[in-house]
Amino acid sequence: MDREDVQQVEESSKLEASLYNIQTTILDHQQRLSSLETFANTTSQDMKTVKARLATVSEENTKIKAKLTDLEKRSCRNNLPENIEGAQPLLDSAPELERAHRMLAPKPGPGEKPRAIVMRYHRFQTRELVVREARKLRGKLKYKGSPIHIFEDYSPEIVEQ
Repeated sequence: MDREDVQQVEESSKLEASLYNIQTTILDHQQRLSSLETFANTTSQDMKTVKARLATVSEENTKIKAKLTDLEKRSCRNNLPENIEGAQPLLDSAPELERAHRMLAPKPGPGEKPRAIVMRYHRFQTRELVVREARKLRGKLKYKGSPIHIFEDYSPEIVEQ
């Protein structure tokens, strides 16, 4: 073998080594790409599952909010907050109350509005009568010269509706 043949064999060996390295790199990239595709498919399916679950949870949340609002509405049904108890009788006799208490707030100073009072009537019909009569006399109810305001106690969500 002459020198040129030896040189060609060496170049051929280098090319084969280089080709082997390239093939190894390509195989490695194929494996990594396959792994990434599998991960992307899994992630996509997980995302679909999460979106479906989110829709379900969102729907349940809406239903729970509606139930909560309804419960608050029902629990406030017999309550009457007001600033001062009225001096002009709206009823022939004192109504039966389950409970009455002032709202949790700092005690007002002289000349300030008194704290609101929450009353729960024993009978719903009595409550309705008081509210109806208070509406008729709106602005005319006074106690010691101070106006009295009677409001139905609604949660903020109900007021927004």
